[in-house]
Amino acid sequence: MHDMTTLDNGLRVLTVTLPHVQSVSLGFFLAVGSRYESAEIAGISHFAEHMLFKGTQRWPTPRDIAEAIEGRGGIVNASTGLETTLYWAKVAASHTSEAMEVLSDMLLRATFEPAEMEKERAVIVEEINYALDTPDSLAQLLVANLQWPEHALGRDVAGSRETVNAISRQSLQEYVRSHYLPRTTILGLAGQVLSLIHI
Repeated sequence: MHDMTTLDNGLRVLTVTLPHVQSVSLGFFLAVGSRYESAEIAGISHFAEHMLFKGTQRWPTPRDIAEAIEGRGGIVNASTGLETTLYWAKVAASHTSEAMEVLSDMLLRATFEPAEMEKERAVIVEEINYALDTPDSLAQLLVANLQWPEHALGRDVAGSRETVNAISRQSLQEYVRSHYLPRTTILGLAGQVLSLIHI
């Protein structure tokens, strides 16, 4: 059994009540991914996903973000695909509000600190290098490029070394502002959600 509620700002909230569990999984599903990127900013969706874990106004360091959820025994992570970006957490039901606050702050108030951005840029370039160095990953990239030549679907979700190195802090902030919108987002909650205050 599930319920769907659309808030005044357009955010859709999907809840699935599982009364037999003592945890809640929650995720923000955003309708943005690498297929919507121009060639010049290839990889920006993935870069933005990484940067949202690097600090917010309330949780200023990556460690603060991790401890806010993992310090309570939860799990937090994210992923970027061709058409969607997902930020999710799983926590004991009693910590649902805290997990919601952390994820919301990441989406709305990430700081994009320049020093953290340069660290993460290097991490992403290493991820790209690893994919190009791993036969099965390279084969997948080559097949995608053959299927979708000169198209975003044929590119690596992470972008290229050249595009990642060219992405600026301002372009990241503008990209998030223009794509991370309530009307293109679904908040999903599954688990012991009966005790939650109605959104």
